[in-house]
Amino acid sequence: MFSRNKINSRQRRNRGFPNVLIGVFTSFVLIGFCVNLVDAYSVKPADDYKEIKAITKDLRKQSTSEDLEKLVEKSRNFVAAHPEYKRVDEVYYLLGNALVQLDRIEEGVKVFKALIKDRPDARYVERCLLELGLAYDKLQRHDEADGVYQKLVNHPKYGSRSQAKLAKKMLEQERAERNGELPKPPGAQAAPGMNPREWIGKPALDFHVTDLNGAALSLEQYRGQVVLLDFWATWCPPCIAEIPNVKKTYEKYKDQKFQIIGISLDRSREPLEAYIEKENLTWLHYWDNIGKVSNIYKVQAIPSTFLIDGEGVIRKTNLRGYWLETAVAELVEENLAQPADTPISPASDPSEGAQNTEPNVREIIDAAIAAHGGLERLQAVKNIVTESHSFEHFPDGDVQDEGRSKAYFYPDKFRSDWDIDGDVGGLIFDGNSLFRVTDGEAKPVLPQEVASYLIFFKDSLFREPIWLLPALAKGKIPVQYAGTEEVKGIPTSVLLITQPSGKKLKVFISKETHYVVQFSYEIGIGGGVENVVAFFEDYRDVDGVKVAHHRATKNGEYRQILITDIELNAEIDEALFRPRE
Repeated sequence: MFSRNKINSRQRRNRGFPNVLIGVFTSFVLIGFCVNLVDAYSVKPADDYKEIKAITKDLRKQSTSEDLEKLVEKSRNFVAAHPEYKRVDEVYYLLGNALVQLDRIEEGVKVFKALIKDRPDARYVERCLLELGLAYDKLQRHDEADGVYQKLVNHPKYGSRSQAKLAKKMLEQERAERNGELPKPPGAQAAPGMNPREWIGKPALDFHVTDLNGAALSLEQYRGQVVLLDFWATWCPPCIAEIPNVKKTYEKYKDQKFQIIGISLDRSREPLEAYIEKENLTWLHYWDNIGKVSNIYKVQAIPSTFLIDGEGVIRKTNLRGYWLETAVAELVEENLAQPADTPISPASDPSEGAQNTEPNVREIIDAAIAAHGGLERLQAVKNIVTESHSFEHFPDGDVQDEGRSKAYFYPDKFRSDWDIDGDVGGLIFDGNSLFRVTDGEAKPVLPQEVASYLIFFKDSLFREPIWLLPALAKGKIPVQYAGTEEVKGIPTSVLLITQPSGKKLKVFISKETHYVVQFSYEIGIGGGVENVVAFFEDYRDVDGVKVAHHRATKNGEYRQILITDIELNAEIDEALFRPRE
């Protein structure tokens, strides 16, 4: 079922080409990425499928009847027009699910039954069986629900998987208690933090994030100070109404070991930064667009505040107006009365960045350059030509073959050609303009459609390690040390790097091999924002340069890219990048 997010507001997005690009950029790992563009740049039905997926993503953030109706309309048209499309079973599942949520349960039942009957071997049959049983329970047709659940439990292919285990739990439940919803885990209602008052007297949970200025941010940095964690958003009227009280309190106590950390739940970064600048909100701010901190504190509604003492214990929650200033005044006075020799960690100055933090950033970069082949060899790489094979992995364990591609890369341009199940296409970026290749003909994408997105292609080319490391060696790109983290059990040094767009890129460099093993970055396109994690594995020697032959991206979906052939400094016909000719 689609989840409802109680704290995110709905933000409309224009469908069509911008959403196509979102699909492109979220799967953009330079070498081997191009096979993933086929769904975005092929002519229909892939374009229609992408649009359905975009609507689905919006619904996961906040379910509205308007978007559910839109999903029903698009999905009905899709299954009628493209019955043989490779992912039509997923569209059936989304259609049935949307109908049930709209309380058109009988219609949803018909959709689930049609897929199960006509396509018994399809990947989404497993999920449709469970949803069909739940739909029958909603209708109080428990005999039919039991038959469906039993069929899933006894299914030769799906009987040992997670959906079958859920079906078994439904069979074990009393019929009178079955209302079409999956049973909640034991104790789910009593989880700490569902009621903010339950946090009082407990240690505040630490987090490690990067603030809006690109500096490392954690609660531990402010141990010894009174801290107000303020969960809010610019779209939240009660939050905005409370801002004058928060500003007044901060101005009064900011020089008395008091700090505010604003945790924004805005859907995009731009309105947040504009509001902070307009209102001159000078305390610390973090944009929690993936729910990293709000999930830790189980925030269900905003505004939500947690007042933390100098020992790191939560003392008050959900303070507003007079009560906020009063509570802060009492806790600040108590904190200042602590003995002078009480150990207090000094607050870090975001303006200083992390370059001053040991170990030396220069040493980390130099070690990585040496491990990848040395500066001379890396600087000598003028182009990269790859052939790759891509796969998409699904939560149920199934793997979808995404096909093969051949790509030609320079630091400032690229071309990709693909062939997936006979669907032949391509994409050309010449450094300034974008072209789609269909039926052997390159057609320009209208400038007004992509002008604001071309910088993201430049960022993606910038991120290729072969070219990124020599660029860092010049010392002209802003770099900060952001601490250490483990990546798949590998200890890494984390660097925070500014990309051409100005957005931050986190680079994880192995402390053992000094290879680049992971990237983390965000992509904001067409009003939407995606957080992407890219993995680099299976480094092999290619003309003295170490190249990762296994790459993957994760941003809700997980795509694996295997490089089957690679050539550095190949002889490339420049006409490939001149489609106008």
